[in-house]
Amino acid sequence: MTEIIAQHLGLRPPGSPVEVTAARLFDGDPSAAELDLRVGSRLLDDGAWMTDADARRAVSEAVDALFAQGADIVVTPFGAIDATRSRPLATDPAATWRTGTDLWVSGETRILAPWSGNVAATGTQIVLAGDSATLRISADPDMSGLPAAPSLGVGEHLATLRPGVRYRLSVAAADVDAEIPDAVLPDHAVGWISQLGNPAAVFGLVAADGEATVDGSGDGDLLDRRAAVLADVQEHYYARPPRIDRGWKHHLIADDGRVFLDMVNNVTVLGHSHPRVARAIADQWRTFNSNSRFHYQSIVTLAEKLTALLPESLDTVFFVNSGSEAVELALRLARVHTGRDDLLAVREGYHGWTYLADAVSTSSADNPRALQSRPEWVHTLDVPNAFRGRHRGEHASRYADDAAAVVRELVSSGRPPAAFICEPVYGGAGGVTLPDGYLKTVYSEVRAAGGLTIADEVQVGLGRLGTWFWGFQQQGVIPDLVTIAKSFGDGHPLGAVVTTRAIAASYAAEGYFFSSTGGSPVSSVVGSTVLDVIADEDLAGNARRVGAHLKNRLQGLAHRHEIIGAVHGEGLYLGVEFVRDRVTLEPATTETTEICERLLERGIIVQPTGNLMNVLKIKPPLSFDEAAADFFVDAVDHVLSSAHRG
Repeated sequence: MTEIIAQHLGLRPPGSPVEVTAARLFDGDPSAAELDLRVGSRLLDDGAWMTDADARRAVSEAVDALFAQGADIVVTPFGAIDATRSRPLATDPAATWRTGTDLWVSGETRILAPWSGNVAATGTQIVLAGDSATLRISADPDMSGLPAAPSLGVGEHLATLRPGVRYRLSVAAADVDAEIPDAVLPDHAVGWISQLGNPAAVFGLVAADGEATVDGSGDGDLLDRRAAVLADVQEHYYARPPRIDRGWKHHLIADDGRVFLDMVNNVTVLGHSHPRVARAIADQWRTFNSNSRFHYQSIVTLAEKLTALLPESLDTVFFVNSGSEAVELALRLARVHTGRDDLLAVREGYHGWTYLADAVSTSSADNPRALQSRPEWVHTLDVPNAFRGRHRGEHASRYADDAAAVVRELVSSGRPPAAFICEPVYGGAGGVTLPDGYLKTVYSEVRAAGGLTIADEVQVGLGRLGTWFWGFQQQGVIPDLVTIAKSFGDGHPLGAVVTTRAIAASYAAEGYFFSSTGGSPVSSVVGSTVLDVIADEDLAGNARRVGAHLKNRLQGLAHRHEIIGAVHGEGLYLGVEFVRDRVTLEPATTETTEICERLLERGIIVQPTGNLMNVLKIKPPLSFDEAAADFFVDAVDHVLSSAHRG
């Protein structure tokens, strides 16, 4: 621990493994292969690290494959992260930094004393203590062929290793008296590395140039490199973020093997690294990929699947690459179809960063000058927030009447809107559902004025709400245009605008439409696969069931923690709003940031949202299950209880 503190304070430079002179360990000249168990290792794909049984099976299959390729011995790298020790839903980080080398043999193998020393042998461990170093060999089953003598000379028989057994070898300086664990916390590696040697290098199994590193120690350097080449405004979560190297379902694994529960990723709707999406991309890429002007089947198949999920009138599709592009195109279509410029949006909304999409985005969390910098042709409506808005509770129906009055005023002033755009569930405010009948009233007024209606489903569509596949269904309306992205590509850039044939035809007045990769062969098979998996795995049903369980448990916390003012949302699109006072609704902005930091320490990635940044945004992948929901709620309870005790 002294070494750890000294290095963190910069009082000592990072240590290096001890150098040991040794004779050969193996009787003969076996060929060795190295087995990578770090976070990015391919053998850990498809969740092979999730349980002890899964990890053992994956390792065993990988070892057998290396033996089949001709290796006599398989070793793991010393001083590297062993992600087979990582586990999901863990409050504390796992001990993943390997202090030695794991080893397997293809056949019965004699090993020799690499130096002279005293021998201590038990049923599961042999220790050879020499003048300058100590070798430890251990195994879970009983060791066989143990030496009878209490001391050995160089080259004398030390033990016999058997196939099918995972052995652990460690080399330590002779003066290390402490018991050496198989693995330690990565943060503790700096205290161990100068006391240990690399067994595989010491005994000539691998080249000595691949010496151990303290995994994750270069993260500061990576952040500096990021800052040097990326724009400052292209931000990342957290001041000192974990470096994520792998995802599976609703779990993320950092480079040090720490597993985090992902509560914010509404992009990978199916869950991270879904194998069907990975196969679809690889298969199509090996076959054909180009721009969307070519004639191919997958773009038609996707458009047919998508329109089948929407009302009959929405029968024509434009494919793009993102939500910003989708919103931009929808607003442009509305303008050219109506011949008008003015647009109507709801305040505190976010719709994208392109010209028109940014113009109708008024979230101060994304742009502090959002309202002041709006063009004069953008008009905004009051936020229909029944919790903290102007009309609360049973009076929330007044928002629709107010909005209708604004539309009438625009018409009377000679500036009728080309379109009204709104998220059917209010993402910018933290998953706030609109008052019943709100969209029905506003849509009716806008259409009476000759305008079009746009449902921005980029965040809430495709089953996330559980009960409703599309957010506009909750309001009992049918929009003129729907924008779709994020979940649509499960992390692959894919978006769409779906509208009527007549509105789509209006675009011809400005030329033809073309997107190089929007709806490309690869993008199209990704979209089709996403829609198929949502149906095949009943992810909308899962969002409904697990979302109800999660919301119920969060509402239960509100009875015990006064800081919880409300739990917003539906399905797996929720928000927990924190307030300092339930009467004044003073936002607990600072506290919300601190809660997110404390949850990160407990293995949960979650972020604040809303103009006041006092709402936990909860929008995990739809693979999210009740165990994850309980882990999250218990962690929130712990953090809030600890703060209260403090």
